[in-house]
Amino acid sequence: MLIIGLGTAFALLTFIVKGPVGYSAGVLSDWLRARPRALAGVYTSSGAVLVGLGVKLAFERRE
Repeated sequence: MLIIGLGTAFALLTFIVKGPVGYSAGVLSDWLRARPRALAGVYTSSGAVLVGLGVKLAFERRE
């Protein structure tokens, strides 16, 4: 009986935390789709971050 209560509490708390995150992601997605320039900026900045991380990784020294 205890395990059912813990499982239910976990499911409820997960829904309370992740529900608003999912809703906010949907709202942000709609906002970005309506503004192609903002979406291009997100693509450019995320690409620059990935290239920067790749360069950092390429110059890492192994011990």
